[in-house]
Amino acid sequence: MRNVYLGVPAGRFRPGPDALAERARISRGGGTVLAWQIWLALAVLFLVGEILTAGFFLLWFAVGAAVSALSAALGLDLVWQVVVFLASSGVLVALTRPLVHRFVEKRRPAYATNAPALVGKVGTVVRKVEPLDVSGQVKVQGEIWTAITSGASIPRGAMVLVERVDGVKLHVRPVDDRLPDTGPSGS
Repeated sequence: MRNVYLGVPAGRFRPGPDALAERARISRGGGTVLAWQIWLALAVLFLVGEILTAGFFLLWFAVGAAVSALSAALGLDLVWQVVVFLASSGVLVALTRPLVHRFVEKRRPAYATNAPALVGKVGTVVRKVEPLDVSGQVKVQGEIWTAITSGASIPRGAMVLVERVDGVKLHVRPVDDRLPDTGPSGS
């Protein structure tokens, strides 16, 4: 009787000239794929995933899959290959994640930069700001930004406070209830 998953005779492993290669094969349809090749492909997929994301998390699973590829090439059973993958990946995550987290946190500035630095800043309306209308503009720290408000319209010349940044839009509110008199047109 043959093991369905590994294509090897059930029972005790008997070394021979092709024993390691036979033990590492996984039968699929008409062809045969070596187990170490599957683990190596999985390692590459984890590496691609790591490149596309941030955080050094998938890297350790890529290393675990590579270690499992080595264990498959050496002839370990599929169950042991999975155990090796889980153990090596788990140990690497547990040991290195706190170190990486500390390193990344050290490199982050303690102060806000770019657009998030605008929250809490005061600016001047250069084009009337309407509720939920992105045609309004404000000037904050020398730069013109698209602005919206959730309250009443804010006329040109009014001082506003930046409440939050949403992409390239600033959510603003008047600094105080006294809005400047803009004349009969109100704009």
